[in-house]
Amino acid sequence: MKKRNILSFIMASVLMATTLASCSSGNNNTSSASSASSEKAVTLTVSAAASLTDVLKDVENTYKKTHTNVSFTNTFGASGTLQQQIQNGADADIFFSAAESNMDTLDKAGLLVSDTRKDIVGNTIEFIIPKDQPPITSLSELNSSRFKQIAIGDPASVPAGKYAKQVLTEQKIYDSISSKLVQGTDVRSVLNYVETGNAEGGFVFATDAKSSNKVKSGFSIPASWQPKINYPAAVVKASKSPDASKSFLSYLSASDAQKIFEKYGFTKTK
Repeated sequence: MKKRNILSFIMASVLMATTLASCSSGNNNTSSASSASSEKAVTLTVSAAASLTDVLKDVENTYKKTHTNVSFTNTFGASGTLQQQIQNGADADIFFSAAESNMDTLDKAGLLVSDTRKDIVGNTIEFIIPKDQPPITSLSELNSSRFKQIAIGDPASVPAGKYAKQVLTEQKIYDSISSKLVQGTDVRSVLNYVETGNAEGGFVFATDAKSSNKVKSGFSIPASWQPKINYPAAVVKASKSPDASKSFLSYLSASDAQKIFEKYGFTKTK
């Protein structure tokens, strides 16, 4: 009887230990699931240069795979226009500009979270033509009757237009072709002018040229003529989700994101 009692006691103890372990495990799983499900949903509003339209969506989709609580609302346009919108109180968590000057303006106005600004990628300017047209060997050929309209972004608000004007001015050709220039509201509208044949050529970022199968390089602008083009990004001080914004901003410089930018033709910062 004593042996039976001892055996029964041991079996009961093992059963109790197993039950407690199972309960503990179940509680841990419930806790983990609760923690994951309680992660606050965040929507980040990103004001970004028009030339980032394709690549940024790709970067964001990749980011969301590991940050399932984050979604994005994008506003694409000319960096100068976006800068003015932010100055006028437009909702934005992150400003991603195609020019440092627009970021400088917001920085000086105290509208950015201090120490969040960083250069993410670089780019170059390219002169494009419709795919079925022959290239030119010199920018001076823009003076010829072949080119009746040449598309360029408005230099006052479109970084690609400002950089193109800089190149044309330094090569002493801007004044002679100024009457042919058709100004676009952003770099993608310039691309559209050339794609649709409404302009015989135009100045865009190299990444925009790469995004279209309707245009090609009409003249390779030498590296020595290229302006310094960096794309800075920063968290806007009025952001409703500053921590999530900082996290995404850090990701933009990470190797995974940089590989995506490279795939789309963006370069390292200068």
